Amino acid sequence: RSESFYEEVRPGEHLVGGLRAAGDDASAVELVILDPEGNAVERQRCAPLCLFDFLAGKPGIYNATVRLATADAREVVASFALGRRLDLFARSEQLQEMGERARSIEAVMLDAQQQWMGHWVRQESDKRNLEILEVRLWMLGLLQLILLIAMQCFTTGKITGMLADREAQRPPEPKRYSPSPSHAMQ
Repeated sequence: RSESFYEEVRPGEHLVGGLRAAGDDASAVELVILDPEGNAVERQRCAPLCLFDFLAGKPGIYNATVRLATADAREVVASFALGRRLDLFARSEQLQEMGERARSIEAVMLDAQQQWMGHWVRQESDKRNLEILEVRLWMLGLLQLILLIAMQCFTTGKITGMLADREAQRPPEPKRYSPSPSHAMQ
């Protein structure tokens, strides 16, 4: 007893699939896949599962036959699947293009990082310069306060000295004699 399945294939296509057998004589199930010329591409005995994956070398119709290897096999249930594998892997041209894109992105990122680093260095330098300027301004303000106090003291001392000298140069006022009230009544 056997069953055959047919699939038309172009050269270079991947055929994938599997056969699962269940039952008393599951190991008696055999899978044979023939190319268009009748050569066996795949031959497996399933116990209870066999998987296949091959690259079609010739164009045409491939024949997959599932059969019982022994005639006295009793009840066996088999599930068969056959299809084309999707090419999920990148080709070398795609890999090269992706590598070039990755390098260009890396160059842009490196350039951005260098620009940011330069900006950060300038910002830190500006902060230090502002701190130095702030200290200098405080010192200048303190110096102005000291000079203002010194000038105030000097000016006050000068004015006081001038007033004292003026007092010293002034002739003494003559004493006035005023009659005392007791003398005046007499």
